[in-house]
Amino acid sequence: MTRAPQHGLSEAPTPSQVSEPMEERTDHGPSPPRRLAVDILEAQKQDEETASTTALRGVLIRLHEGLHPLIGSGGYESLLGRAVILGARRDARLSGIVIPRAGPPAEEELTALPDGSGSAVTLLHELLAYMGRLLGWELTLVVLRDLWPDVVSSYEPE
Repeated sequence: MTRAPQHGLSEAPTPSQVSEPMEERTDHGPSPPRRLAVDILEAQKQDEETASTTALRGVLIRLHEGLHPLIGSGGYESLLGRAVILGARRDARLSGIVIPRAGPPAEEELTALPDGSGSAVTLLHELLAYMGRLLGWELTLVVLRDLWPDVVSSYEPE
């Protein structure tokens, strides 16, 4: 297991450098990645009837399985590691997540996040936004539609 900053991307911020989680907005409300994050987590919670941290782990497992053919485990590890670093800039509670080499974070690492705190949404939002930047929105939405067809079917690439 490695800590996200060991990916050579940047050091995680200190708590004094991080303010409360910020809401990215457009003129019409939350940005599409944040809306997608909220909708996907809600769908996962309904499927599993669980708390948001358990739903987040379920989402991360599904994303790992869906992205593996495209980017492999190493690519997923890098993507998730960068999302943790970016998310920790918005929510310091994410800075303690450890990124394992073989998949999504372990249950005990995610249960440390306060349920309903927005940390799960922040992490998934950063992961989806980063996927969109790296893979492009069209390919990102194709992957997400394969995993959550009912949730993602109404989203269009920008």
